[in-house]
Amino acid sequence: MDGVELFERREELRYIVKDLSAELKEIDEKLEDLFLQKSRDTLRSLGKDFGTATIAEGNSRFKINIPKKVKWDNDMLKEVFEGMNPDDANHFAKVTFSVDERVYNAAHKEIRDLLEPCRVTEMGKFKIDREES
Repeated sequence: MDGVELFERREELRYIVKDLSAELKEIDEKLEDLFLQKSRDTLRSLGKDFGTATIAEGNSRFKINIPKKVKWDNDMLKEVFEGMNPDDANHFAKVTFSVDERVYNAAHKEIRDLLEPCRVTEMGKFKIDREES
């Protein structure tokens, strides 16, 4: 296949995937409507809010996983860790730093020069679009 044929086939597949993804999302939502409450009730009967529950439906058994997702209030954590023994804080805390690329590009040269050695660039995901002539 030449470039034009590959591109056209890719576009066909993108539409098929888009349609199938929408259908899959709809089915997943219906399955959640059917099984979420039953699963939560089963887990609560075991004294749990999260985990895996097995639900019988007809002649089938479904294993449903309700994962736990934890988020932390970073401002509050900062205050707590600042009041902690430094060794304990270092053991429990994970600190990450990042710089928004737009802010970096807009910074004064002196700031960019300080940050540059810390900056690693990698190639992003390859994208291709066709422009009609």
